[in-house]
Amino acid sequence: MGDFEVIQRTKDGFFNSTLLLKQWNKLSEKGENIIPSFMGMIKKKDLDDYLFLKSTKEFISMIMFKENRDDGDYPYRKSRANKGDNMGTWMHPLLFVDFAMWLNPSLKYDALKFVYDKMIEFRNKAGDAYKTLATSVQKIVNNSFMPAAMQ
Repeated sequence: MGDFEVIQRTKDGFFNSTLLLKQWNKLSEKGENIIPSFMGMIKKKDLDDYLFLKSTKEFISMIMFKENRDDGDYPYRKSRANKGDNMGTWMHPLLFVDFAMWLNPSLKYDALKFVYDKMIEFRNKAGDAYKTLATSVQKIVNNSFMPAAMQ
């Protein structure tokens, strides 16, 4: 993800948020600025600061509700391992994206700007190709799922 290494587990699709955070904080220790024209330096952050935000708690609850995780299957897991591939905190893909955008305001801006501007622009550029795509997708999904599939 840009200049950051990102690891995703294949068994559950979760991402290692600890690894991303360590890389971010390493840059903050060096006093680096990842956005040359931006006046502020990046600041060291703590995972618990993100996890204890009211908005994060609400988002975690929404993921659990929408994905029927009533049994306490939280969308993040703190590993007990101190070393190795499984150490750290692992996050559900949606929670990880939210975390990454909280961590890096430049990434948040780029992601939101893409949705705001680029999706309509790309759809318009696709022109007739969009119609071909829709026809192809319609062949492999239920009609009731078609609107969601095209998104």
